[in-house]
Amino acid sequence: RTLPPGVPVLVGHGTRDDVVPMQDSVDLAATSPNAELLPRDDVHSLPDIVNDEGRGAWVARMRALVGGGP
Repeated sequence: RTLPPGVPVLVGHGTRDDVVPMQDSVDLAATSPNAELLPRDDVHSLPDIVNDEGRGAWVARMRALVGGGP
């Protein structure tokens, strides 16, 4: 698998994910210079991203990647 060229992508992955190995996301993010891996102390479904202030940091990072500022 590879990511599309020229498209900014954040690859989120829970470090306690017991469904998909973290290395899969590491490898996927490495396929594009426009990708950034954002590991999070979370499980596979990343419930914390929806349920806490951590989502704000992810949204801000994506805005910066697409040129929308910090």
